[in-house]
Amino acid sequence: MFVLKSIGGLAVALLTLAVHAAPVLPSLTGPGWTTDRYAPASWSNVGTFQGRNNVLGIGINDTTNAANRPAGQQGAFHNTQGRQIGITGVAGDSIAADLFLDQGWGSSTNGAVRTDLWGRAGLIGNEDGVTYPIIGFTNFGTGGARLRVWDGSIGWIDLATNVSSLLGTWVAFEIGALANGYEFFVNGALVYTDTSIGSAGGGFTNGFLQAFNFNEASVGLTQNPAYTARWSDAARNQVPEPGTLVLVALALTGLGFARRKQQA
Repeated sequence: MFVLKSIGGLAVALLTLAVHAAPVLPSLTGPGWTTDRYAPASWSNVGTFQGRNNVLGIGINDTTNAANRPAGQQGAFHNTQGRQIGITGVAGDSIAADLFLDQGWGSSTNGAVRTDLWGRAGLIGNEDGVTYPIIGFTNFGTGGARLRVWDGSIGWIDLATNVSSLLGTWVAFEIGALANGYEFFVNGALVYTDTSIGSAGGGFTNGFLQAFNFNEASVGLTQNPAYTARWSDAARNQVPEPGTLVLVALALTGLGFARRKQQA
């Protein structure tokens, strides 16, 4: 945000930034993302959506349901569909992305939805000790519309966050890597800590964005409506708009002018 300060009688705009862990997840619509588990019906830059630019759309429909997948890829494992990217992090780093919660997702009567941000930590090429922290949204099942996280020793944990108040807005998800677990954040607030999994190296090796294909007899929804999960680079990591950069430049110019005036 911007604040105004007076230096020698001159009002100057200063950009103030919140302090966060170092984000290590690359641009969601940039290069380097590869299919994980199974490719969704679409993965594309949908352009501008709800005030954000370069929004990623993960499209889910019956073209990638079990009946339309090749032999050997028809199990429930391949209902989770998305992409992953390799990253390098250390303890204290985080992965973050923002999800737009569509108004229609408030009830599964409009169609079942599930979409998540995943991380991976541990030795590459060795699944021993690897952990997969997850935070995301679903409206499937008896719990209704809810945010939830994956605890490595317990399983899915439904969060107490009031989802109805978040419908129709961008919601910021973040997972911070600890030396012995993870912290999960929603809109900057700590909502869950998992320190029961032991150390997995402390830093992320991969980031994932996934959505779930419910067009599957095993979950009882062979006719689930198509949906698109829209994700954006975390707002705090986005490049400032040109107008913002101009204000920053003016602020720096004003500081220089004020300093020279005081020295004269």
